[in-house]
Amino acid sequence: CVPPVTLIRPNKTDTTACINDPFTFEGTYTDNDGTFGNELVSRWEYSATGEADPSSWTTIAGTETSSSSGAITNDYTISSVAQPDAGYYRMAVANAANIDSYNCRAMSEIVHLQVWQCNGAPFPSPDIAWFCTGSMATVNVLKNDIDPDGDNIRLTNAAFVNTTDAMLADLTFNATDSTVSLTIKPGTYIGIDGYVFDIIYNIADDALPAKTAAGTLKITAYPTPGYPDIRVRLCPDAGNVNLSKYIDTTDVINAIQWTSQIPGIINSPEGLISSNAFASSRIHTLTYTVSSRCVSEQKRKVYLEMLKDVPVHLPKNPIMICHKYSEAVNINQLLGIEANGTWTYSPNIDNHVTVSTSTTHNGAVIMNGKAIYNDSGIPLITYQGVNAKIVTFTYTTDSNSCLESKSYNVTIILTENL
Repeated sequence: CVPPVTLIRPNKTDTTACINDPFTFEGTYTDNDGTFGNELVSRWEYSATGEADPSSWTTIAGTETSSSSGAITNDYTISSVAQPDAGYYRMAVANAANIDSYNCRAMSEIVHLQVWQCNGAPFPSPDIAWFCTGSMATVNVLKNDIDPDGDNIRLTNAAFVNTTDAMLADLTFNATDSTVSLTIKPGTYIGIDGYVFDIIYNIADDALPAKTAAGTLKITAYPTPGYPDIRVRLCPDAGNVNLSKYIDTTDVINAIQWTSQIPGIINSPEGLISSNAFASSRIHTLTYTVSSRCVSEQKRKVYLEMLKDVPVHLPKNPIMICHKYSEAVNINQLLGIEANGTWTYSPNIDNHVTVSTSTTHNGAVIMNGKAIYNDSGIPLITYQGVNAKIVTFTYTTDSNSCLESKSYNVTIILTENL
């Protein structure tokens, strides 16, 4: 009497398998009594009827294995069960000389496999979404998922694929409306090219027993740019200037729209201007409108400052100012100075002349009494004496990226009598 093959899987001889599911048979045998020796051969066989007649059984291709240890285990898996797989299965073991002899083999119990149309797992489709920082991304991940049996699908979980993403954003899921939501954490920097968050979500159908599956979701976060008001300073010989180069247009999806009533603005997406068109004024205000992936019709201003080399013509001879007839004198107007600059004075003033507490005069208030002041309005000096006094001032023009600073001297004679 030959010892039987022990059946490991399935653990019962009458069993079922679901269509499209995998199913595995497994058996083991040890030649404890030396019937076949150490050189063993095994294989799985199939019969549509399960009859004892050896002619009703066929060897399943690819299942024959061998061992030289006196013990052997053999497993056979149907990767995707179909209706024709229904039938009877057994495992046979012998040595090479007897494996084809029906009465000289060790056999397992016969397994009767029935095939059913069972509940199938839902099929998730990949999801892709994007959003702008400062808002929340919310995605219904089940809208493109299906269940082969028409069962309802529910969302059971969502999580980041890697820990880095979890440090940059917060992730939640709502099983009621089947949505996954993502918000960027405060202080997180997102570059202009965006950042992709990788998410896995889990779903299950409502059958018993339920089948589960996992889907993928990629959410790209893009920064919300703040297009600023800008100040542009142009030199007198700048010629045609492209104003758009002063604006970060990396994420701009449409051409920038420029608005101005000033002559010299060329109707083009680049905002081309001619510096020669701005000879009559120093600062002009233009408007540009920009749209990007995360900004719609944002209007901003451009303050255009023309830097002009305004000449300063000061008299070579001293200027006499009579305070008897003049309570206050604007020395910039008196001398015809238009350039921006700074006044300083030489220390040759006696006690009858009061000078501002600062040696630099750039203020904006007219003092009471007999005063000499600049365009900004702060007095350069206030005269209180009766005799003629001489004060020497130096006027230094401002420098900028186009112009060099220049200094001019002017002498003022203060008197109450001509």
